[in-house]
This record gives sequence, C-alpha cells and structure tokens, in this order.
Amino acid sequence: RRYRLNQFVASSADAWIPLSMWNACGTRDTFPEGRVVFAIDRTHGWEHASITAAVKTENHIYSELVASLIKPTKDSLLQICLQLAQLSPICFVAEGYMLSDLIRDLQKHGLRAKSLNTTEICAASSTAYALSAQQRLKHANDPLVNSQVPFGTRRQKGEAWRISRTDTTRDIDSL
Repeated sequence: RRYRLNQFVASSADAWIPLSMWNACGTRDTFPEGRVVFAIDRTHGWEHASITAAVKTENHIYSELVASLIKPTKDSLLQICLQLAQLSPICFVAEGYMLSDLIRDLQKHGLRAKSLNTTEICAASSTAYALSAQQRLKHANDPLVNSQVPFGTRRQKGEAWRISRTDTTRDIDSL
C-alpha cells in the first residue's frame, strides 16, 4: 500500500490492543457454566501450543486458557481435545493453515471442529478488539496470555487485519 498507493500505514508495528484496554477486561469471576468453544493454536515450529475455552453469556464472552503444551505433537493435541470433548463443547476451532490435520482428525472422531480461514481469523481478531473496547470480553488474567498480549500486532490482510506476532522470537499461541 505504501509504495503503490502512496498510503502510509504503520500497521505492522501497531499493537493489536492497548494494554490498558486488555487489562480492564481481566476478571476474577468464576468461569461461567455453559457450552464451550475450544480454540487451539500452536507456534510455527511446534515449540508450544495452547487451548483456550470461551463461553458466551447474555452480555459477555468469557475466555480462559485451559492447556499450554511445550513441544506438542498433533497426537498429543488430539488426545487433550478428546479428553475435553467429554465436556460436550459446541465446537473446536483452529487456524486452517497450521492445524488442518488436527481438525480433520477431530472430525473423524465425530466431533464438531472447524478450520478457520484467513477471512474468519480477521473477523475473530476485530471481534476480539470490539468486545474488549466494549468491556464485553472477560479473560481470566492468565499470566501466559497476559505476557503474550504486548507481542501481538495488527497485520493488514487487504482491508481487514489479523492478530500476528511482532517478530519470530516471540510466541502468541495462547493469545
């Protein structure tokens, strides 16, 4: 955009959310009852992986880290997801580029699992920001997630944006 359209954007260096906004969404409330959506993410080199749970109530979305793995494998993630399936989740979701094989395996086990494409990841990123701005997102103040928030940036994808990492030395799998 900068060189062809002469539009100067600093999106690659912009934090995806101000820390004060993120911190204001932290809660000590107990995770509410309800059907859960589990989101799975991993680092590019399989150094780490995380699984988060989200529950929607009337006015809020509650999010909590439920698993953090060091040097996971697809099979170890699958086993954890199969254990979590006993909670009757609405669905498992993961980024299609990174975890499409895991999603297919979950589907083979008869579970609802969705592989998110770039458009859906961008929509989820902007929705997370909007819910935070309205203080309708409530997170459990998990130290791992909070430590990764400053390393998430906005990366432009056409007219939309997605949460991406600031550099290759920082992980944002729990974010």
